[in-house]
Amino acid sequence: MASPLQLCALAACVANGGKYYQPRVVKRAVAADGAILIADQPKLEVDLINSGVKASDLALIRQGMWMAVNQPGGTAGRVRLPKIEVAAKTGTAQTTIDGKDSHNSWLIAFAPFDEPKYAVCVLVQHAGSGGAVCGPLANLILRGLFASEEGLRLPLHPQTEYAGHRDKIDAIELPADIMAAIDAIDAEANPGETGDEAGQTQADVPVVEEPPIIPLPTITPEIDEEGSVVPRAIIVPDP
Repeated sequence: MASPLQLCALAACVANGGKYYQPRVVKRAVAADGAILIADQPKLEVDLINSGVKASDLALIRQGMWMAVNQPGGTAGRVRLPKIEVAAKTGTAQTTIDGKDSHNSWLIAFAPFDEPKYAVCVLVQHAGSGGAVCGPLANLILRGLFASEEGLRLPLHPQTEYAGHRDKIDAIELPADIMAAIDAIDAEANPGETGDEAGQTQADVPVVEEPPIIPLPTITPEIDEEGSVVPRAIIVPDP
C-alpha cells in the first residue's frame, strides 16, 4: 500500500540518520523579477532519534542494508558498484493480477554508505524477486547518477510509442561488463524472498524449535463508582 516515493523518502531517512523530510518535486522557484516563489528549504516531518528510536537500532538497520549488498548471500548483490559502497533492501510483495497470484518487486537503496548523496526506490509490477528484477535497475540508476558527477551524460532519447505488455518479468540481466565487476557469489539474487518459500530452510542452518507460547488471560473485573465489582450477565435458559 506504500508508494515508491514514500519508500524512497524512507530510504533517505535511514541513510541520513533518522530525519524524515517531506519529499519535494520542486527544489526552488524564482520569478522573473527575482522574487523567490518557492524557497529551497526542506521540511522536517519527524526526527526518529528525538522521537524515541535508539541510534543503535537505526545503525543496525543501516548495517543490515549494507550487508544485503556487500556480503555473500545478500539479496541485493546486483546493486553493488565498484569503489562505491551501496546499502539496499529488497522486497517482494504478494499480490494478484487478473485473479492470479503475482508479485510486486521492490528495492530501496542509498549511496555512498558513509556519506549518502542519493536514495533510490524501484518498483516493478508482476515480476520476480526484488533482487533479480529491481536490483539491476537500481544499479544502472546509481551508475548514471555518479557518472553525472564526473561530467558524463546518460544517452537519453525521446520516448517513442510503445505498446507495452503484461508478461511477467522474472529477471533483468545487466551488461556483461557490469556483471564482471560483481563477484560471482553475489551475482545471483537470492530466490528465497518471494514469500512462497516459508517452509524451506537451508541444510546447513540448524532449526531450533521453540516451545509454544500460551497467552494468559488478562481480563480485569469491572469496578463501579462505589468500588464494587460489577456483576456479569447471567445467561438464563429458555423456558
